[in-house]
Amino acid sequence: MRILFSFIIILIISISTTVMAKPKVVPTTEEIFINPDPDSPPIAFQRLVFNVPETQELGRGGLKSNILGCMERYKFSLESNTFDLENRIFVNSFTEIMKEAKYNVPGDPNALFADADAAPEFLIAAMISDFEIDFCHEKKNYKKGDGQLYMKLDWQIYNLATEEIVLRKETEGYHQIKKSNDNILFSLLDEVYRNALKN
Repeated sequence: MRILFSFIIILIISISTTVMAKPKVVPTTEEIFINPDPDSPPIAFQRLVFNVPETQELGRGGLKSNILGCMERYKFSLESNTFDLENRIFVNSFTEIMKEAKYNVPGDPNALFADADAAPEFLIAAMISDFEIDFCHEKKNYKKGDGQLYMKLDWQIYNLATEEIVLRKETEGYHQIKKSNDNILFSLLDEVYRNALKN
């Protein structure tokens, strides 16, 4: 009887910790805006910056249990709250989505040398200003797991000719991965970035 009672208590704690503090859920647009101007100026992605206030809690992680779900919950934290996310995948995702939307994104994002004919007129950068994560990973492999992530991105468009920021726009993104993923944090980050770009 005591064993059953203890199991029920553990199950209640597990369920309650799974329900608490979920990230904000926002929809992703079903149809992206298609650029109507075939002669629009060339654009390029410049950088993605993480800049969330140090006072803000970023979310939580946990260890996966086959029986009890997500256990041993802990606060998710980073060594720094301001840094550049330097990975080619964000350039590739930007290029793919913007080309799908019929924007002029010249050149090969994976080219190792600059192409003079592919020089952009506008640079686009984004800053992550809000970040809420809830994920669970395996004990032996912290990269493998499932979870969900919400981010708010502040976009800026810079005119190289006039050296001015010509547009600022704020969008949000959310994504959930329910099945175990081999690189849960990176996969969530890229998917939410893509969804915020579409929005």
